[in-house]
Amino acid sequence: ELLLREQRFIACRRGVAAVIFPEGTRARDGELGKFRPRGTLALLDAAPEWERLRTRMVEVVDNIPVLRDKVSPVPLHPTLLRWQPDDEFDLTYHLRRISLPAGASMQDLLDWARSVAAGGFDPTRPLWEFTLLEGMPDGRAALVMKVHHALTAGIGGVQLAAHVVDLQREPSDL
Repeated sequence: ELLLREQRFIACRRGVAAVIFPEGTRARDGELGKFRPRGTLALLDAAPEWERLRTRMVEVVDNIPVLRDKVSPVPLHPTLLRWQPDDEFDLTYHLRRISLPAGASMQDLLDWARSVAAGGFDPTRPLWEFTLLEGMPDGRAALVMKVHHALTAGIGGVQLAAHVVDLQREPSDL
């Protein structure tokens, strides 16, 4: 926590939005901790209407501007990175929709989510991907939310999911 505050202070003093080490984060003892994608899986009792989900994601991205930011090097400081708006932001890259094969089980869903979470991110784009998986037994669906740890920690992923999916069938406003 103290290291983060120190890095935030340095970033503000240098006019940089955030300091992110390309290889991960360093603890006070110098030990390197690799960045890992964080994933959240929301099980849904039914697949949401695709256009409604897409519209909700447009609202979420508009209300959480960091979701439009990508990591870029700081000019003349190649070891520092900063958040910068992605002028070519494309929601269709970040919000995906697939259907599981007929007869897919919960284990198949979990295996798919694990393999996606283990993969990296395209460093030229904002560091998150959401995928709606349809075709689960009993008409259920899942939303797999893969978010880089630089954007949110574990509970933040749950809070982000709460902005995207509703606990009741009729959607609420953000």
